[in-house]
Order: sequence, then structure tokens, then C-alpha cells
Amino acid sequence: MCVSSTECTGASASRRTLLGAVAASAAAVAVPLLSGQAAATPATSADSGLSLTLLGTNSGPPPLAARYGISQALVVNGRTYVVDCGRGAVSQYLRAGLSMPSLTNIFLTHLHADHIVDYYAFPLLAAGASGAQGFQSPVDVYGPGPAGITSTVAGAPGPVPGTVDMTRLAGQAYAAAPPSS
Repeated sequence: MCVSSTECTGASASRRTLLGAVAASAAAVAVPLLSGQAAATPATSADSGLSLTLLGTNSGPPPLAARYGISQALVVNGRTYVVDCGRGAVSQYLRAGLSMPSLTNIFLTHLHADHIVDYYAFPLLAAGASGAQGFQSPVDVYGPGPAGITSTVAGAPGPVPGTVDMTRLAGQAYAAAPPSS
């Protein structure tokens, strides 16, 4: 997984430019969803190879039993782009019939818990899947850099991390410890 607060591939596009492009593409296919189409069915545009699936629409606390956390999947010509990873994003992604090998990028709009709680579930649960069900290539992740402020959470050391540090810390937290002898 390539994680960057600005860019992963060396391209000159900024996070705002990339998120703007995703939002503009999503807007082109969102009208059917807003006109009453069920959220479980992706809005599609056959002419352009676009579909938008709302994986979850519940933002902010508290979690609701009948709704999943904020997350969208935009499919463009067979490549899937996930925007935000709220509660249940991975389960909803699979429920929608989307494949892990098609996942190309993850965009995190900001690092509030309701937008990132399932972020690390994508590599944690899918990276180990074998064969055609797992990732076939790296997934680029774009999100905000460090906030530049000290955390207000009791016991949290130092400044609020950005996407890169958050990913590194989650990787450390989920790393398998060697067996003790």
C-alpha cells in the first residue's frame, strides 16, 4: 500500500485536485441515487463506464444499527476508488459485489473516526486473501498530513498524526509478534 499525505506516484496532482476529480465524477452519476434509487444498487452511466455505490451514509456518532458509516465506491472503467472508510466499509464493499483486485485508490477526506474507522480493515483483511480475491497491485492512499496541533486525547503522545503516520502506527499495532520461546 502506498500512503501519502500529498502523492504516491510522483504525479503533480495535489490531494485537493484528486478529490475534486473524484467528486466531479461522482456528481455525474449521483443524480439517480438522489432521485430515490436504493443505495444497495450502484448508480451507473453505461456511456462512460462509471458507477457510484454509497457503501454507507451515517456520519458522526453515534453508530446506527440500520446504517453503515460514511463511504463511497466510485468505479471508473473497472477501477475502484473508495472515498472514506466509515464503519462497515469493507463489508459493504463486498456486499456491493466490488472486487478487492479492482481497488486502485483510497481517499480519506479527513481523519475523523467516522471517516476512517474501517480504513485499515482494507489491508488488514484483504491483503492476506489469496489468488484472485486479494490485492493484485499496491493500493495508493491519499489523505491529510499532520494537523500540526497537539492531541487533546488523554495520554496521546505528541502531535496529531497525518495519514502516513496513522497508517504506520496501525501497521505496528496489528503486526504479528514473534512466538515467545
